[in-house]
Amino acid sequence: IQSAIDGASDSYCIVVMDGSYSENIVINKSIRLASEEGPSNCTITAANSSLDVIKISSDNVTVDGLGLKGANADYFVCGVQLTSGRYCTITNCIISDCSEGVYAHQSGDIVIANNIILNISNYGILFMSAVNADIYGNVLDNASIGISSWGGGSNSAKIRNNTITGCTDGIHCSGST
Repeated sequence: IQSAIDGASDSYCIVVMDGSYSENIVINKSIRLASEEGPSNCTITAANSSLDVIKISSDNVTVDGLGLKGANADYFVCGVQLTSGRYCTITNCIISDCSEGVYAHQSGDIVIANNIILNISNYGILFMSAVNADIYGNVLDNASIGISSWGGGSNSAKIRNNTITGCTDGIHCSGST
C-alpha cells in the first residue's frame, strides 16, 4: 500500500484490494485511499505497534472503508493520526485495538463519519487544536473516553448522532468552543 501511495500523484484514488496487510502507512499527498469491498474485507494491522496504522500530514485526504488495528504499544499511537491537514475525511472504517482511534491535531475542516471504533485504550476520537470538525454517525465502544476535544484553538466542532457505549466518559470538552 505504501509503495502505491509513494508512486501516486495528488488527486489519485488508490483502491486497496481485499485482504490482510501488515503496514504502517504515511500519507503526505492529497489522495483517496479506499478499500475494494469494505473494512470487514480489507484490514491493515500496524507492522510496528509503536507507530500509527495511518499517519496523514497533507490536505485533501480521504480514508474510506478500511479496517485498521494494532497500533497500541504507546500513548498517542493511533489507528489514524491527522497532523496539520485540512479538508480530510475518515469514513466507513473499523478501527480497533489501538491506543487512540482517530487523533486530529492542528487540523481543520475535517470529517470523521460513519466509523466503528472499538477496544481503544484511551480516546476513541480526539481532536486537539483542530477547527471545523464534523463528527457524526460513528459507533464508539469500549474506550476510556469516546470523543474528546481539548486544547486551545479547538472550536466549531459539530458532534452529532454518534453512539457511545462502554466508555468511562462519553464526550469530553476542555478549552474548546
